[in-house]
Amino acid sequence: MFWMGFSISHDDLKTQTDNDMEGHLPQLILYNALHLSRAVFMATTQLNGHDLLEVVRQMPPREFDAFLEEAVSVRASSRAATLSRRETVLIKRINAGLPLTLQKRYAQLLGRRRRRDLTPEEQRELLKLTHDAESRDADRAAALVDLAKLRRVPVRVLMKQLGIKARPIHG
Repeated sequence: MFWMGFSISHDDLKTQTDNDMEGHLPQLILYNALHLSRAVFMATTQLNGHDLLEVVRQMPPREFDAFLEEAVSVRASSRAATLSRRETVLIKRINAGLPLTLQKRYAQLLGRRRRRDLTPEEQRELLKLTHDAESRDADRAAALVDLAKLRRVPVRVLMKQLGIKARPIHG
């Protein structure tokens, strides 16, 4: 069984919710999976795969992308809650960053560089830390791609599932 949705305004919500209390409204389920600002209600309808594909074909591109992300998330959440050994290794790689002490030192050196106050030795240290950080980030990104392939989901969906937000690029 698949779900088809239709929009309902906030004013209609009050009226129809009042009517629902009297038993005059078919069962509706509040659904906000697409994180839209308007309320979306879902009514149960039997659809076969062909009918569902027709509905999906008619979706605007942004809605289609959001639908796909949700569909893949539903699929992924229905999998067993335990991780395979390979997934565990990849997640450990994804979570590996610079240790806190090195992050602090890196930030100190960046601050000194902005103030044009680096000694030649500190410049070499900053270059080494930058190389280490970039190498770790590259390995983390590769592990993220590998895990996405293993789970057969787009990287963007995997990042959402893992709560990973891309850092802004500062030029």
